[in-house]
Amino acid sequence: MLIILATVNARFPSARAAHPAKLPMNLLQAAAVCGILMFIAACGGGSNSQPVQTIAPPPNVPLTQLSTDTFTNSSSQHATEVEASSFAAGSTIVSAFQVGRIFSGGASDIGFATSTNGGVAWTSGFLPGITIYEQGAFSAASDPVVAFDAAHATWMISSLPIASVDQVAVSRSADGLVWGDPILVSNTPDSDKNWITCDNTPAIPFFGHCYLEWDDPSNRNLIWMSTSSDGGLTWTAALNTANLATGIGGQPVVQPNGTVIVPIENAIGDEMLAFTSTNGGESWNAATTISSITDHSVAANLRTSALPSAAVDAGGTVYAIWQDCRFRTGISASRTISMRRRAATRPPAPCTPDLFHHPMAATPGPLLSPWPGPCLRHGCPTRSPA
Repeated sequence: MLIILATVNARFPSARAAHPAKLPMNLLQAAAVCGILMFIAACGGGSNSQPVQTIAPPPNVPLTQLSTDTFTNSSSQHATEVEASSFAAGSTIVSAFQVGRIFSGGASDIGFATSTNGGVAWTSGFLPGITIYEQGAFSAASDPVVAFDAAHATWMISSLPIASVDQVAVSRSADGLVWGDPILVSNTPDSDKNWITCDNTPAIPFFGHCYLEWDDPSNRNLIWMSTSSDGGLTWTAALNTANLATGIGGQPVVQPNGTVIVPIENAIGDEMLAFTSTNGGESWNAATTISSITDHSVAANLRTSALPSAAVDAGGTVYAIWQDCRFRTGISASRTISMRRRAATRPPAPCTPDLFHHPMAATPGPLLSPWPGPCLRHGCPTRSPA
């Protein structure tokens, strides 16, 4: 299995150009656009067409334990904390993760770990009011994602509370340390694979808009979007794309001019889609195909899919990365088509061999990205034009 990457480089009229600003950076932005990746077995029947690479051992960096699973419910596999998400703004870093993973899905609760001094010291705890183990009503919680709204100085953790009907929720905090009870956002028959991001570029009309995406698995994975303009306190009625697109695992990112782009795997799993909003989430344009997907089941029946990871750099170029087999001999390649008239996509390029699970981020300065050369285990920095 290879990880592949496609880029979207949009150019917009100068009247909507954003002023340069210092943006809050994701925790992973300290290095470059890159994947944090796991090795898996080779793609069934094929051979790796990439050259053999020598992988240097990782540096000997001391690890700091941020949190511990202290729950005791019998439904969980304890001493487990998984699916971490993180975001950084200034010297504050907030991470969120599942605690006490339940085999059938979700966990005992969503945990958080926060540093207010750039990672020197950490405070951890559990989000209140979600699951029955923290004074909530849901049997489990999953899919934590961290965001920061600079306009309202508010931290948010979106999660997926699990019951007979799963819902999308947002927990809010002014400092990343004290969290309020969740605000339930979704009102759909079912919900899955939520993601949240905020527009943190000052001097544009949509500064302080936050965007929340999820899909409804009970309705062919129909895609839904909701918007908040008050720090996550209230959310608009959820909207679909203009063509009622279906998909799973969307990750909205915001360009410096306020355009929202959402790469997402289609419901069947054979195409990577993307859709946009140019009016602050008042409507969402029809989804278009940015690439086909050539995928196979992961060895040992590990649970994964070609869900995208996405990031945007300071120039507005959007990067989407996903696992794919197209660069192996004996597996046909395919083409990448345009994503709307003003957003040209580059053909997918190989990033890393025999890997899956691939979060990524972009630096706000000159871009280092996995394009188009060979990669090392923890990334593949080559200069890419803005």
